[in-house]
Amino acid sequence: MSTDILRGAKFRCYEMLRTPSNYPPLIQAHSTNSFKRFRAASPE
Repeated sequence: MSTDILRGAKFRCYEMLRTPSNYPPLIQAHSTNSFKRFRAASPE
C-alpha cells in the first residue's frame, strides 16, 4: 500500500516537472505543496 502512495507521489512530482510555465499559478502552487509534503514524508 505504501508503495502505491510513493508511486503516486513520484507521478505527481514528474507531472510537476512537466508542467508548462504558462499554467495558472494556483496549479503550480498546489503541485509545489504536494512536492513539499512528499519530501517531508520521504526520508531521502
